[in-house]
Amino acid sequence: MEGRFVSRDAAIADRAIAVQFDLGAMEPTLREEAAFPAGILLYAADLADMAHLAPLARRAAQIALVAPVRASAR
Repeated sequence: MEGRFVSRDAAIADRAIAVQFDLGAMEPTLREEAAFPAGILLYAADLADMAHLAPLARRAAQIALVAPVRASAR
């Protein structure tokens, strides 16, 4: 998994706000995130995985928004 942070000096004035982009397998990432839930989670999943990942996403964040993707678009 790869994590990238956006500099706090780059347009984010509130030091309590962190923006992080993680690339990796969805299920283990969502399980890890559930230990310290995010305020907002944005993720993409193909239609076949949405039903399986939705409960994990709800535990990983206060607000979880999913964008559907085709399996071939990954």
